[in-house]
Amino acid sequence: MISELNARQLFEFVNSSEYEKLRHLPTTPLRALSLLNSPNGHEEQIIMLLYYENEKFCGYLGAVPDVIYSQGIKIHVAWMSCMWIDSSQRGKGIAVDLIKKLSELWEGKLLVSNWIPASKAVFDKTGIFEPLANLDGKRFYLRMCMQDILPQKKKIFKVFLPVLKTGDFIINSLRDPLVIKRYKHIDLRNVLFLDHCDEESRQFLAEKADETISKRNGAFFKWVLDYPWVKVSKRKDSIASRYIFSYIEKRFHQFFMKLISDNGRLVALAFLTIKGNHMKTPYVFVEKADYRRVAEAILRTARINKISVLTTYDSKLAKAISEVNHKSLKTKDMVFGMLVSKTLVSSGATFTPDQIREGEGDYSFT
Repeated sequence: MISELNARQLFEFVNSSEYEKLRHLPTTPLRALSLLNSPNGHEEQIIMLLYYENEKFCGYLGAVPDVIYSQGIKIHVAWMSCMWIDSSQRGKGIAVDLIKKLSELWEGKLLVSNWIPASKAVFDKTGIFEPLANLDGKRFYLRMCMQDILPQKKKIFKVFLPVLKTGDFIINSLRDPLVIKRYKHIDLRNVLFLDHCDEESRQFLAEKADETISKRNGAFFKWVLDYPWVKVSKRKDSIASRYIFSYIEKRFHQFFMKLISDNGRLVALAFLTIKGNHMKTPYVFVEKADYRRVAEAILRTARINKISVLTTYDSKLAKAISEVNHKSLKTKDMVFGMLVSKTLVSSGATFTPDQIREGEGDYSFT
């Protein structure tokens, strides 16, 4: 049996006794509250599917309602978000059933952002999707971070976590002064940092609206900032231990970086995310000639905040950062895959690669 929840029902569900009893949670109170206040959704839209087998909770599939534009036409769509199937129930086609049900409820208007190889096979089985875009990006390892990377690859490294932390500390203590000195020439006087979208930024976004399929505006970013999905805490709570996706981080900060020209004109606006020791670039709007200046400002900001890993899927920004940055420990090519339903494509919806940004879907929140 598949239970269907809209935003209001989902919010009520996370405050129910049934939710408290679950060993595996389908969402968090933060996410439920955020989705209830989405500027791009309607209350009747289904955004969560819960799968039960003989009254046993076996899996879930979430969705983020959104609006995209094609040839001037406004289309209500859902980005798939956060799918989980109980390990004892895998191989029974539950994931495919959930995806097909969501597609039915949304009249086939589905998209997938930043899929992982393990889930791609499931998407292919449904026969619903085709590639939308592959964003070519880069990951820059700016500081030693063995304590973050190695335990994720193999559990055995968790035993050596104190040693890894000590190694990172020693190497970074020796490198940081030399690296920071190299970037001191980058002038940040014409760079402003804001924790909100001011009027100048709203106007700039309006001018750049046609550059993205979603025409991101001030209302969207206000929603993201006012209703975060990630909680800042040094300790995990009872929800974090039962929810497998992003929820608690020791450091989480989202903000705007504005680049002002010498004549006082706004020439670039970047919406950036710091999650732990990782910096991401969900949305970057830049006048063509200023990519190098944006790259310099982002690198200087990353160094000041002791960011270990910087990832961007904006190919022009990645190229500029590569040209400016000469002190990365390592650089890795990355691909950000997106899928679109065949129904959307057959309806005549068309998008150019330059209109697709990494911040689409739920990426802006995490």
